[in-house]
Amino acid sequence: MKKIFTAFMMMLCAACVASAANYLTFTAEEDSSTFGIAYNYFEPDVQYSLNGGETWTELAVGDTILLAKKGDKAHIRGYNEGGLSDGKADVHFVMTGAIAASGSVMSLIDGSGSSTEIPCSYCFIELFSGCTGLTKAPELPATTLDRGCYAGMFQDCTSLTQAPELPATSLSNYCYNSMFRGCTSLTQAPELPAMTLANSCYSSMFSGCTSLTQAPELPATTLAEYCYNRMFSGCTSLTQAPELPAKEFLGKYSYSGMFSGCTSLSEINVSFDDWDKLDATFEWVADVAPTGTFICPSALAQRYGEDRIPVGWTLEYNRIDPNYLTFTAEEDGSSFGIVNINNNNPDVQYSLDGGKTWTALAGGEMVTLAHKGDKALLKGNNPEGFSFSKSDNSSFRMTGKVAASGSVMSLIDGVGISTEVPGNFCFYKLFQGCTSLTQAPELPAMTLADYCYSSMFYGCTSLTEAPELPAMTLEGSCYVGMFYGCTSLTQAPELPVMTLEGLCYEYMFSGCTSLTQAPELPATTLVEGCYRSMFSGCTSLTEAPELPATTLAEGCYRSMFSGCTSLTQAPELPATKLDAGCYRNMFSGCASLSEIHVSFDDWDYGMGTGLWVTNVAPTGTFICPKALALEYGEDRIPEGWTVKYVDEGSGVSSALADGITIWTDDLTIFVRGAEGKVSLYDMSGRIVAVSNSKDEERALSVPAKGVYVVRTNNGTSDVLVR
Repeated sequence: MKKIFTAFMMMLCAACVASAANYLTFTAEEDSSTFGIAYNYFEPDVQYSLNGGETWTELAVGDTILLAKKGDKAHIRGYNEGGLSDGKADVHFVMTGAIAASGSVMSLIDGSGSSTEIPCSYCFIELFSGCTGLTKAPELPATTLDRGCYAGMFQDCTSLTQAPELPATSLSNYCYNSMFRGCTSLTQAPELPAMTLANSCYSSMFSGCTSLTQAPELPATTLAEYCYNRMFSGCTSLTQAPELPAKEFLGKYSYSGMFSGCTSLSEINVSFDDWDKLDATFEWVADVAPTGTFICPSALAQRYGEDRIPVGWTLEYNRIDPNYLTFTAEEDGSSFGIVNINNNNPDVQYSLDGGKTWTALAGGEMVTLAHKGDKALLKGNNPEGFSFSKSDNSSFRMTGKVAASGSVMSLIDGVGISTEVPGNFCFYKLFQGCTSLTQAPELPAMTLADYCYSSMFYGCTSLTEAPELPAMTLEGSCYVGMFYGCTSLTQAPELPVMTLEGLCYEYMFSGCTSLTQAPELPATTLVEGCYRSMFSGCTSLTEAPELPATTLAEGCYRSMFSGCTSLTQAPELPATKLDAGCYRNMFSGCASLSEIHVSFDDWDYGMGTGLWVTNVAPTGTFICPKALALEYGEDRIPEGWTVKYVDEGSGVSSALADGITIWTDDLTIFVRGAEGKVSLYDMSGRIVAVSNSKDEERALSVPAKGVYVVRTNNGTSDVLVR
């Protein structure tokens, strides 16, 4: 009985293992189908089971395994952790009849089919090559590929109608090379989601697939050598090429022979605008349909032949939905025009009929929008820039009320899709003095240039909201004076950039008297003049942004908040060292300012605080390290203000009584200015220390870090010892 039970348990265990595995499986789709294996150079471990995995037999060269009845199955497994082939020694199945494969091909590697990592180069090269009876491919679950791993895997499998899923998004050289080449019944291709390609990764992948009518999407924008070489060559049923979004070629022959012999192909859509790159399109359209449509950017040279645009095809430019700069009248009789200074004379055209007809906008001409709601579209072809210097520039003029919308870049590329400002001073003073402008256009550029938006909306007194500024890389003076004098502006754009450039935000919101809230300024390393006069004269600004930078630069905060008469509290200034003129005039004229908190402990550096507190509130609190010299005046501590000390670690204690200063140093609490007895309690109310000294400064030791209560004749306050 014990032996019988043991044998039963072993059989049960084997059955459990078999049911949990995902074996490569061959199922006969007609009687008397057979399979076998061929290999050379070395002998892999390959086993088969005809009884659901209960027993296994070695599959050797020359063996022919019969699946006698339709529906009969064979499980296949192997333990080949180093791989099944290596490119020199190939292993491939042979078949007769009609056989559908299922389960995971990885059971030939790990014995169970659970692995998702190809273990070596050329692992499954030509595994089913020439198996004309194979009607269905097995699962290929690997997400980590290796060089040539699936090369030629199903080559000439003429009964295969559908390709397996290919989930890998990171490719290797030659990984899918010739994978389905000659699969003449293949009608459906797998998705190919990879965005970064490898050399020859898709080379000849579907070559000769004469039944393939639709190509998979090819989303990659970064190419490699021979990556699409002859990928669809000889696909005679293919009528439309997949869209090719790549704009740059990083390797030679990337599209070579790609559609050669596609005799029904009649449409190709590309994004590149230059032919002369490493013979990328060598013979790529040889023997395609005699007529068709070639869609490309307008900048692509019109060259024809088997290496270029197919002879006899119609040329169309990329179908782009334009985003024209648009002026919309918000009251009857509004108008606009343009003024050109010196030699500046950009190409500017306008349309009053929705883009059907266009008219050149001449300098000095004014165009009337007769009725509220009337629109004018504007465009131009100015690839070098719209304006070029402080003395050679162009500006719009307006009357009435006009809302701008759409992209300002339509003045550069004619359609408004570009995201690169092409030159310095490009939009300098573009809307300066347009008191009728109620809404700003879109500024989508991600790549800026020196002075590109300088004074762009200077004096636009009807503008209430600023446009988004998405660029994350700045250039020198790019936003200088951009919204200067926009007295109705209540909302500022986000400014998340961490790396600044010289004078980048200088005078950006100066004179914006309605601005109540400043944007966050997260940069921690500053450059010369970066925030100079940024909010000067913003009389409604009640709260300053945090200024986390600890590394300053010459003039970085100079006059930043000068004239901000509603500002009551300065932002904390954590920098411990000054730079020349860094805080000069920073708070001058802030008549309501009554608190400043600094971390530096030395005044004498390049007039870093020159005139920085001229005409602030007559009384207030100045918080600083105790090492800072008590010097007063418009260059130092404001006259009439109370000084309170803070050491670098503790912060300012809460509820400080008038005339008393409390700070910490290690495990000692110092009290200055108290009269009479000073008592120190812990948070449970137990007395820790008492001082009856008449000294101006008392020192009380504490046993540990924590919060304590200091009690004097003037009241109590909490203090944190860190």
